[in-house]
Amino acid sequence: DVCSSDLVPERKALSFEEVRKAAADKSRQGFTAEVKALIEKYGAEKLSSVKPEDYEAFMKELEEISHAG
Repeated sequence: DVCSSDLVPERKALSFEEVRKAAADKSRQGFTAEVKALIEKYGAEKLSSVKPEDYEAFMKELEEISHAG
């Protein structure tokens, strides 16, 4: 199994599509308000305004939303 990150180093970064999908899944689970608050925490009005360099931290916090309850 060849690690694609060896071939394309920048591919380790999350894409907007991955972040959008995760946020949509979280919203469908009933965490719409939490997702919106998280987006605002990153200084954005909407998901597409979140800076790409924040995607990793954003996703980490997004994953923690369900565990908080």
